[in-house]
Amino acid sequence: MNNDTLNLFQVVNKLASKEKLSIIEQRINDNAIKRAKEFGIAPTSHYNFELRDIVKPNWLKTENKYISSDNDIKELISRCTYIQNVRNSIKFPYIEFENIKWGTPTNNGLIENEKIHKANRLAERLSISKLLLLSQPDFQLNMEQMAINALYQKLFSTMFSTAEEITTENEESPKGLIDENDVITISGVTDLIDLQGDVDKVTDKGIWVISPTAKKQLNTLNLSTPIFYNNQLLNSPYICTNLAEDGYLLYIDLSKVCVTQFGLMGVSVDAYTHAKDGYTDVIVEGYFDYSLANEKFISVGKFIV
Repeated sequence: MNNDTLNLFQVVNKLASKEKLSIIEQRINDNAIKRAKEFGIAPTSHYNFELRDIVKPNWLKTENKYISSDNDIKELISRCTYIQNVRNSIKFPYIEFENIKWGTPTNNGLIENEKIHKANRLAERLSISKLLLLSQPDFQLNMEQMAINALYQKLFSTMFSTAEEITTENEESPKGLIDENDVITISGVTDLIDLQGDVDKVTDKGIWVISPTAKKQLNTLNLSTPIFYNNQLLNSPYICTNLAEDGYLLYIDLSKVCVTQFGLMGVSVDAYTHAKDGYTDVIVEGYFDYSLANEKFISVGKFIV
């Protein structure tokens, strides 16, 4: 971590404890607010950090599940088509193979079907003891980085799920990539070969994304040779992660998944809401959307658990 970022967190700690800033610290504070406003973020004490700043929160729990390792998330990000710092809603074409023909394209072509990416807010509020902030200056930084990783977990766990799209006054979230009607129950290796073959017809970049429960079930299949060999599953790479729902396994071309991130990851400090209780609140937030170019790039199976 560079000195500028470290100095910025020292300023945040002082703001949280309502200490007076020095001239240099005030300059750091002003520059941070100026940078935030460039990305349309108006509140004071609101700072932005690169979305890919990830640490290893081995102990942090979210929704009763240990958060996924930074290696899982980094690999998923690297394999997806990832667009950062988007300012406005954008459209992506939905690729329909049936409409790709010789000759002049008709009005039923690619532009007829599209996915509009919009900013869906992901946020987490952390309450941190002021005493802890003052005695352990690095604690807030570690907590905020772990919260950023938790937002990533929510992003990808929603993506690899059967979740329905939510649009209410208080919440908006994209739909999961899995259509429950297309999920097959895995009873043997033949089912896996069929899943793999469906996607391999249209791409050579398929990768398995499997839950730990599914991996355990795969190891129980009665085969003459190990199903996992040389870090591959049926000669294709795989990621075992609890970002996938229990018992589920996906075979997918992640390069055909477009993830958009609107603006930068935000970290804001609320020194007042729980001040009388001796806590400072830190809110970590980001705005995301995603889509798959065509459902032919994914196939999904599950074990009954």
